[in-house]
Amino acid sequence: MTANEPAEVVGAFYRALRSRDVPRLLSVIAPDVEASLAERLPAGWGGLHQGRDSLLQTWAAMASEIVDLSPYPTDVVPHGDDTVIVVGAYIGRARDDRPFSADFAHVVQVRDGHILRLRQITDTAAWHTAVGPLPERGSAAPESEAGSWASVE
Repeated sequence: MTANEPAEVVGAFYRALRSRDVPRLLSVIAPDVEASLAERLPAGWGGLHQGRDSLLQTWAAMASEIVDLSPYPTDVVPHGDDTVIVVGAYIGRARDDRPFSADFAHVVQVRDGHILRLRQITDTAAWHTAVGPLPERGSAAPESEAGSWASVE
């Protein structure tokens, strides 16, 4: 693995998220990824997600509530041989067309060209303000609203 590879993999990950390129996401996320999303996110989205399916289903639910939801990194800092720290903001629009923005920090571990672990820290109050009260996780977003995020295979 080259010194730049983790940062390159992470860059490809954010580009794939912004373009909703599910095949590209699947190529950079390890099948057994562990993602720890901020505990106080609405609708039970937070917590530990194990495996790509769980993570992509959660992103589908988030994208069904925040229109044009995309992460925009502002700082990408390699840390050690396999970790990248990313700071930025999620940008989109609430369903009532209000602008949405929530700062984030991600700690991303890359191994063998795949994201193995992701830890998210974000402004959960901004998420709650944007989406209002929602049912807890387990109540999946309707497939018509989840769009391309729902198809992970």
